[in-house]
Amino acid sequence: MATATATPTPGQTPPPYLQSTSPPPNATGVPLGSPIVLTFNTAMDQNSVEQNFAISPLPYGGSFSWQGNTMTFQPALPLVPNTPYIVTLGAGTTTASAHTAATGPYTWTFTTGPVVPPA
Repeated sequence: MATATATPTPGQTPPPYLQSTSPPPNATGVPLGSPIVLTFNTAMDQNSVEQNFAISPLPYGGSFSWQGNTMTFQPALPLVPNTPYIVTLGAGTTTASAHTAATGPYTWTFTTGPVVPPA
């Protein structure tokens, strides 16, 4: 789980931050069909998060979905086996209510596992 926190000034709303990511930073053996999940401490401007989200290498797109403060990115095709991936959330994200800029960029890596043959 990736966590970044900040202490707000009294009377000030806490800044937005990522509470967790999946796969977590430095994960290995990640299943090829895994989505990328980001959970924030507050409601975010979904468009700003999606526009500032990147995964590399990913030569094809995918789809975003939201449930509360959690964004899920599902790649259009399975990830490549035994491959390191870099996920970046850029500095241009904002909250849904106050449009306060989130800190960033935030980057983490994970590595996929091998192809698992059907049982």
